[in-house]
Amino acid sequence: MLHCSEAFLQMTGDETGKRGANQSLSDQELKACRHQLAQYIAEEGEKYLPLFKRINNEFEARKRDCRALSFALKLARESRTI
Repeated sequence: MLHCSEAFLQMTGDETGKRGANQSLSDQELKACRHQLAQYIAEEGEKYLPLFKRINNEFEARKRDCRALSFALKLARESRTI
């Protein structure tokens, strides 16, 4: 399983600030990281909350994008039948 510190580096780039082309996290990796961070927060307090928020926001944004894409494709199919 991807460790959350690795996930954060993949999302934000390495210490040089550059991201590689293959550094995108899968939805499954983001979801696992959210759960791992939630556990850290439960055990150690709010120190991991900023990272949790960043990972959670990315996960939720992907879900919104997926819903928007599905809706756009539905509208396109409907407009062909009008």
